[in-house]
Formats: sequence, structure tokens, C-alpha cells
Amino acid sequence: MPTVLSSSLRHKNLRNFAKTIEDESVYFFASKPTPWLSGDLLPPSVFDTFTLEADAYDEMLYLKRLSVSNISNVIRLYRWQANRRYQEYDNAIDLSDLLTKRTITVSGASSEYYPFYIITDNFKVYKCLNNNSGALSTTQPTSTQFSGSDTYTSLPDGYIWKYMYTLKPLDASEFLTTDWFPLRTLQEDDLSDNWDIIQAAVNGGVYNVKVTNSGTGYNSILPTAGDTTEAQDGFTYTRVNDTSVTITGQSVSTTSGTYAGSIFYTKDTNGSIIQMSEITVYSYSGSTGTLTLASPITHVSSGYEGYISPKITFVGDGFNLKAICRMSNSSTLSKVHIFDPGFGYSECVGTVSAFTGTTAAVRVIITPFGGHGKDPVVELGAFNLLTKIKFEGDEGGVILATNEYRRLGILNNPLINGSLKLAQGRESLTSNSSNFQIKLNQGDTIAAVGKKIYINSGKGNGQLRTCTAYDSGTKILTVSQAFDILPDSTSYYGFLATDAVINQCLVLNYAPQSKSSQVQYTSDATITQALSLTPTATGTSGASTIVVSSATNIAVGQSVSGTGIGSDAKIVSFNGTTLTLSVANTGTVSGAMSIQSAASGTVVFDDTTLGKIFITNIAGTFNTTLVSSAGVTVTPTSIQAGTPGVEKNSGNVLYMENRTPLSRYSEQIEDLRVIIQF
Repeated sequence: MPTVLSSSLRHKNLRNFAKTIEDESVYFFASKPTPWLSGDLLPPSVFDTFTLEADAYDEMLYLKRLSVSNISNVIRLYRWQANRRYQEYDNAIDLSDLLTKRTITVSGASSEYYPFYIITDNFKVYKCLNNNSGALSTTQPTSTQFSGSDTYTSLPDGYIWKYMYTLKPLDASEFLTTDWFPLRTLQEDDLSDNWDIIQAAVNGGVYNVKVTNSGTGYNSILPTAGDTTEAQDGFTYTRVNDTSVTITGQSVSTTSGTYAGSIFYTKDTNGSIIQMSEITVYSYSGSTGTLTLASPITHVSSGYEGYISPKITFVGDGFNLKAICRMSNSSTLSKVHIFDPGFGYSECVGTVSAFTGTTAAVRVIITPFGGHGKDPVVELGAFNLLTKIKFEGDEGGVILATNEYRRLGILNNPLINGSLKLAQGRESLTSNSSNFQIKLNQGDTIAAVGKKIYINSGKGNGQLRTCTAYDSGTKILTVSQAFDILPDSTSYYGFLATDAVINQCLVLNYAPQSKSSQVQYTSDATITQALSLTPTATGTSGASTIVVSSATNIAVGQSVSGTGIGSDAKIVSFNGTTLTLSVANTGTVSGAMSIQSAASGTVVFDDTTLGKIFITNIAGTFNTTLVSSAGVTVTPTSIQAGTPGVEKNSGNVLYMENRTPLSRYSEQIEDLRVIIQF
């Protein structure tokens, strides 16, 4: 069964994606500092598999948040060039065809036609409304008129172009490339032509009527040579009054009534059509023919030349469409000139009639909804979204500036590292507002008003909500919108990462040895670190805090044990002297306690020249004590880039691209651009 996905759906998906960037947490990420197995000149293909998220997080280095200022609709950059054929707008042709360079056969001759819009040297966009029956374009459009007859007046080569848009300098600097051109549909007045074009658009206007059959036998035209050029080449006439003109000689018909029902029109010295009127009566006497006109001719005859051609009548649901048949010297219909495009048409049929001649037929081309220029993004098929991000050096000390990466991607709604937890039961929630509430894990310390929380109850898609209230004592969090599925003790939740730049790869710096004695950690190996601390501690029974005598190497998440300390206690927070534990003390805490720390991660790569071990998939807290993997040991001298910022395998990968290596330096700025096609 024939089907089609409309351009409206493509634009809707694009707008929804842009809205996601505005409302949610969407990040560009860089990863893969290690070489491709196939060689760095041959990056492997990317496939939409169920391991896409895991692949994205594998060797992830850092992320930077996207905003709406980082995106723009774009179209292919087709500059105007002389002696090319351009397609013309046609409401009956698939938009994807109008946007594609293709071969078209007309009257048995095949020629290459370029898309139906062009971009000029000064970055103005024009849409072709009429290509003069497939002629070569030899005159670059320059008009910046957005209303009146200048918007549908042909150039010397017969083309009619509609001025659509002018690129603004800021968009040029941010989004213009050698292949892509940024385009926007304004929602408010920015005091530019772009807004005026939108406001001047004529809904349901007609700017082209195509000849589908030239007909035969239209002998009742004047001059008999027809009117096929943009020059003045008609007959001279005398204006008797507003509704009457006379013609003497010049092959005028000697039979009264010949021109009745036809159209009389005039051109000025530049060849421009100035006025038109239907001929109601034609009489011939002596050597003079007299035309009686249905509507006044206001211009004097001096300097003007006249033409007589068949009448074209339009029937449709709009108003005021007027057009003129322009004839060839073989007494056939050559083209149709739009005198007034009218307005309000969604359907329209044209009929050609005259005293002599038959079978000429035309097809009316109606504007897109809203009119030409009302929505340049939709009209010119800007189904492509250019997303861009800049990684600038070490981003203020947050990320690394001396590495390579080979993978780029876009990640939606990653969670803060360590925030993914299991909720508590709902027994203590108040009945009148429980549809808006979740009881957080007892160990949660990240919750705060304004943060966005993601809840997955194991049924269908997760729920994204904004926190409006939080009681740190009861651990009850209230959200702005009722839950579709009420979270309970089987529900997992996490808070969305919102930092502008996020490190995701821990780096342990060590003193490199000579190459002859240096042993290297292998990529993807597991690296571990164990540490046992025994500071003196004091604390009261029933409390969940203790004071320690030494703060060295203490970190959140470490296990704690000792006299008076509850079982399975872990450090929830630490302010330098006081530990807050995950459980209350079972008795008085006094004397030596034991803090056990075990950290592990996956080696991304070991740069033995610089003395840096890149680690991902981190559990626990690393510090400057010995790390080991498969018998290889190193004592780090310092830790760089801090704790990874997002929870592994959280969020959704929206885009991923493998590429050849890109090397980074501390003074370098990478301006990365990705085109997403909808």
C-alpha cells in the first residue's frame, strides 16, 4: 500500500528534538582515546544496536552541554551560477525532488536541473517560481522587494525569483559552512527583511500557471508574431478614452467580433506589462478596428504598445487572480503571465478561450500554506539540524587538554554520578499529595528544589519530573507534575546532570620510568586500589555522625567499622572533621576505628611517556596510593580531572559518530559540528 512520511512530520520531529535540547539535559560527548582495531584511517561503522549506550560510555572522556544557541536549521548551500537550469516551485511535485539535483526530460530533451532555491554572493536566499520552461539562468536575482509586482516580475532570462531570506552575521559566523547554510523562521520582529518577508506573504496566491497543452489555431492574436520575449514588440494603438482604443493597419482583423472575449494588454518601453482589460466588443470600419474594453485603461498610448491574446479564466476558492496568455508566432500558447496573483486559493482551475483556437490547457500552481516566504524553514526543506559545540582547552581545569578522541556523540538526560538509587516504600506519604511524591533512598544527599529527577518504575518509559519541594528529614520529594506510574520501593531514580562541562575520565598521574623498565597497563584491564585507615573517632550512641582525628584520604562511599558504629555503615558526607554515616551509631564511639576504601575502574589507556593512566567505569574513590592490575603496580603522584560526573550507561544516546583521531592541546579550541537529518 503506497504511503509517504510528510515533510510536516519531519519538521515536527526536528522541532521536538530542538525542544528537548531546550527543556532537558542534552550533551555532546567525546570518547575513544585508544586507536581503532582496524587502524585509525578506517574508523568502524556505527550500528543502532542494543549495546549503543554501553559503546558510548566505553572510554568516554568528557561531555559539554548543548543549548538552543548551539543549533540551527540548515539547508544545502547551492550558490547561484550562470548557465544552470533550476527547478521551479510546484505544489504538485514531491519536495524531496525539488531539493535534489536531478535529470528532467522536457519535450524529449534531458537536462540537469539544480534545486529550486539559490543563495547569492551576498547570502540572500531566493526561491525559483518560474524557470521560463526550463531555460538556462543567466541573470542573478538581486531584488529585495517582499511585496507588490516586483515579487513576481521576470528577469531578462525569463526566470522569476522570490526573495526569501537574508543570512544574519551572527548565524554566518556560528553555523555557515562550505556545504550548509543556516536558516530560521522568525517568531518575532527583529527589524530585518526576514520578518517583513514573513508578514508580506500572500496565502493562496498564484505566481505561476504552467502550460500543459499549447493548443492550436489561435489565429485571432495580434501581433501575429506573438509575444515570446521580454521586449516591447507589439502594435501601436490610439487611446480614445478609458474604455476604447483604435488600431489602424498592422494586420488587424477586418471581421467585426473577432477579438471579442479576448484580452488587450500593453507594455511600456522596457517591455514590462502595465495594464490589461477584457475586450467586450470589436468592430471594424474602413481601415480601423475599435476595441471596447470591460475595465478602464488609464495609461496614455504614447510610448506603449498593445497586444491581443486569448482570455484565461480561473475558477477556485480564492479571489482576484488575473493572468495573460502570451502567444507564439505559430498561434499557440507559449506562456502565462501573472498580472495579479490573487489570494486565498487552495484549489483553482484555469481555462483558455478565444474567438478561434482550441485545446490549450494550463495547470495553476498555488503557494504553500501561508504563502511564499511565510515559513522558509518548511518551504525550503530545512530538515537538517546543525548542532555545534566548542571544547576550549581544559575548560577551566574541568577536562583534559592533552589527549586524542575518535568518537563523538549526543547523549540525552545522563544522571549525576552516584545519584542512581532505589526508592523507599510509600507508606508514609500523605494521601492528598502522594501522586506527586516519591520517598528517596535514606542515603540520598543530592536532592534539591529545582533539580530534575528521572524515575523508572520498571513499567514502560521512565518519568522525568522537576522537584518543587524536598524534606531532607523524611526524604520525601514533591514534583511539579503527578506521576503516571506511582514510584515505590521497586523504583529506581536519579537526578539529571546539568553542569556545563562534565569530566568522565579519571586520570592518575605518575612519574614515568625509562622505556626499558616501564611496564604498561593494557587497555580495558581492571585497575584496583585498596586502602585501610585507622583514625581515632568519637561519637554518641544513636547519632549518625562521628568526629575523626585525621582527614587524610577519607572520601564519601568508604566503609566504616569500629566500637559503637552500626553494621554496614558507609560515609555519606564529610566536612573535614565530621563524618555523616548511612546508619546510626549503636553505642558510644571512642578510640580507633577502621575505614576501608576499595576503588576500581577500567583502563582506557596508559600513556607511559606522559605518565598518565586514563580510567573509566569507576567505582569507589581513588587516591595517591598504589594501584595495580595483573601484577603491574604504580603509585600515583596526583589525581587529575576529579570524579566522573555522570552515571555509567544512564541517559539515551541520540547520535554517535566514529571518526579519525582528533588531537587536543591546551591552547586549542575544537569547533565541532554535526548535521542531524530528519
